[in-house]
Order: sequence, then structure tokens, then C-alpha cells
Amino acid sequence: MKIKLFYMLSLSILIYGCSKNQSPLSSNHGILDPHYPTILYSLSSQQLQLLQDEFDVLNDYKICTKLNKYGFTADLEYNFPPNPRIKLTENEALQIATSTLIKNKKYTNVADRLDLLTSVYKINSLETDDTKWRIIFGPQQYKECVVQNTLIFVWLHGDGVYGISGFWYPEIYIPIINNVDIDEAKEKIIGEKIIWHGFGGEPHEFIVSDNSIADSVVKSIFPLEKEESIELRVTWKIPIIFGSFIGWHIYLDTMTREIIQITQEFRT
Repeated sequence: MKIKLFYMLSLSILIYGCSKNQSPLSSNHGILDPHYPTILYSLSSQQLQLLQDEFDVLNDYKICTKLNKYGFTADLEYNFPPNPRIKLTENEALQIATSTLIKNKKYTNVADRLDLLTSVYKINSLETDDTKWRIIFGPQQYKECVVQNTLIFVWLHGDGVYGISGFWYPEIYIPIINNVDIDEAKEKIIGEKIIWHGFGGEPHEFIVSDNSIADSVVKSIFPLEKEESIELRVTWKIPIIFGSFIGWHIYLDTMTREIIQITQEFRT
């Protein structure tokens, strides 16, 4: 009897332990994918300095860009060199910019010229004599998903590129199966409260309703920045109608079902 009781007690403890340690994501929220999300971690100061030295030598110290803590071209220093009065055509400027970004693919994560050319967002001549240019590329397209916050700014003059700000991301893991589909994502955000501020700074509240959710929901990758890491979250990008225009986008993680970001699309 004592032996039987011992086994029954042991089994109860084992069952309790299994249920206690079970992942809430796998039990209540769909499939737990151990490969998700892709996470980039910040570098040590020594690692970063080595990369910065490599970058400066590669570019003959002519590009006024400081790498961010992940080793990418994100921060621009405004000690620009004098502008040589060498006129460039738009095509020449574009050729120089794309070549420089690919040359620095270790720091920009850009390796394909066609990807750059098809993602040209804006080209501006910054001088009336066409001796200085700014070209904006992006956002990055990764496996038919737009990666948010991935515009790349390139400044150049007749002597070449002198500034890069912005970068794309390397390999990004996108799960095959979503734990929440589009209809479920729309339903989940109904009732969500959005606080926005008017011209004078006064707060206003907007509550998401079924009628305020636009149909154009797409899958998008959102780089979620933590203190020392970036998580590349796969999300449903849900547009919210405010009056006669899209006022916000809500990003809802397709795997964890959580709202990870709400971006306002209008100025106050």
C-alpha cells in the first residue's frame, strides 16, 4: 500500500511539474517556434572599435559615418569635407552610391545592386550646380515583406560618398505558420485605446472599432529595439482609419499575438 501510494504521489508531482513548465505559447497561443524571432545583439566596445577601424580604412577615411552598437552604418557625423565643384548627373550619382553601399556590405547588409535600384525612394540634387546629391534607398524588402525603419540615406559629391546613414538587415527568420491570421488579428485589436496629442500637447483618446480597421493588412517585419538587442518580429501591419486618412498602424506579432508597436502617421 505504501509503495502504491508512493508511485501515485510521484506521478502527481510529475504531472504538476509538466503542466507548470509548459510554455503558455505552445499550450494556449499556438506553435512555439524555437527559431523565432531573429535577434541581433550589441557588440562589445572592442569589437565595435575594430569594425569602425576596418570601415574607415576601407573608405580611406572619407565617409563621415560612425557604426552603431550592432556594427551597422546608422550614425552620421556632420563634419563633412569641403565640396569639390565637380558636377554629377543623376545616373552618375546613383552609380557611385550603389557601388559604395555594396562595397560596404559588411556594414550596410546590401549585396545586390538590383535590390538597390528597385528601392530608390528619392534622389535630390542639394546644389544648383549638381555637385552635391542625396539619395534615399528603401525600405528593405525581405521575402515579399517590407522591413520597417530601413531607409538608407547616402550623401555624395563629385569626389564620392561622404555620408551613409541607415542599413538593411541580414538573414531574417520568417515562420511558415502563423499563430494568428489576419481576421484574428483584426478582432484582437478592437477596443484598443490609442492616446495621441493635439497641437497644444493635450491628450486625446481613440478607440479602435471594427469600422476603423482598413482592409489593407499586410505582413511586415518590425525591428523591435531592446536595450542591447534588436528582435526582428514578423507582424501584421494593420492600418487604422482616422477621419479620411490612415492615422496609425498597429503591428501585431504573428507568433506571440502581442501588439508590439503603434505608429502615428500624421503630425500634430
